[in-house]
Amino acid sequence: MSWGLKNRLSRIIQKDGRTLMFAVDHGYFLGAITGIKQPKKMLDKIVPYADAVMLTRGMVNSALRYDTSQPIILRADGGPSIAAEKNNSNKLSNHEIMITLEDAVKLNASAVAISIFVGTKHETQTMNNLSRMVSEAEKYGMPVLAVTAVGAELDAMKAQSNKKDKEKFRQYLTLACRMASEHGAHLVKTYYCKEGFSEVTGSCLVPVVMAGGKAGDPLGALKETYEAVKGGAIGVDMGRNIFQSVNPVAMIKSVRSVIHEGYRPNKAFKLYKSLL
Repeated sequence: MSWGLKNRLSRIIQKDGRTLMFAVDHGYFLGAITGIKQPKKMLDKIVPYADAVMLTRGMVNSALRYDTSQPIILRADGGPSIAAEKNNSNKLSNHEIMITLEDAVKLNASAVAISIFVGTKHETQTMNNLSRMVSEAEKYGMPVLAVTAVGAELDAMKAQSNKKDKEKFRQYLTLACRMASEHGAHLVKTYYCKEGFSEVTGSCLVPVVMAGGKAGDPLGALKETYEAVKGGAIGVDMGRNIFQSVNPVAMIKSVRSVIHEGYRPNKAFKLYKSLL
């Protein structure tokens, strides 16, 4: 691992070995969803409390302060929108690389992010995207974050309470994370599973961060954050649970207290309520 790559990773992963990434790249396939319709003011308020911010090239150019000190994780791929997904569950996985490493360097990125869709029609294509990006990125000392994306079927499986589906979902996450790391990813972002998450993180060859997922109740998000870190994750890459919160600043401060200060969920939730 080159000095430049280590240096960029050290901007994202703090000295305590943990990280709080703020994900704001949703617009590349979901459009102007609640919380990011007018992103500039939101970013100005929230980004200072993140260890890194994950966004698209367009969001960097139009909404992020040029003097920000937070490292940028730049979305490097893309594909069809959610409109295509509604017509065919496999279409959303049809991702291609959308930026060059020169683009990432010009934007002073500290890492680039690529989604992989294991178990879909475009699995090979997206794994190839990841491998190609790793090969190119290492020439520039640029870390690559692999995002283990899930389709509608697996998302539904995650929500099921029966033991068989829970086990299938854990097996899927374990496979996807290991594959991502085998293909050279320097960090992996994946979903949390209540049972066996330590196996997911323990089987991956590189550090794992938990994906925040859809917006839910604040206490539930704080509990998942706590359990994910307890299960071996180095932190989270959370978006909607923060920017769609009633009070986004209160929420990111509370998540930060879990990751960097060791707060248990109930204590972090009390902090959240005190900041409303």
